[in-house]
Amino acid sequence: MLADLVDDFLVDAPRELRAPLAHVLASDLALRDVAEIDAADVRELVEHLRSAGLSRERADAVVDALRLVFAFAVARGLVRSSPLIGIASAPSSSPSPTTVIVALGEHLVTWTVRAVVAGFVLAAIGLVVALA
Repeated sequence: MLADLVDDFLVDAPRELRAPLAHVLASDLALRDVAEIDAADVRELVEHLRSAGLSRERADAVVDALRLVFAFAVARGLVRSSPLIGIASAPSSSPSPTTVIVALGEHLVTWTVRAVVAGFVLAAIGLVVALA
């Protein structure tokens, strides 16, 4: 059963995995044989948690914790592969730090070019006025 596997995993697992895995232990999935669980079962669990009001971040934490449990199961030879392969976390609504830095760099380059062009225009106007 998945519940037994989770209990074995939690013996040495970090404390922050206990809360996400508590959602798994409270689900019907906990009573299923580990080898019978597939990606559709995991997606169904996540949809159930989301419809019950769990935030996207918490649901993602459950999926991430389950990834570790199934990696543990693969290492122990209980399953051949993880049903979580191919299940991606929900995309974040906020931009990544890399995206923000790239956008900032683009704005910086744009305004630097504008300042240089304005400087050349003002220098040319000054030169025309000085020569006239």
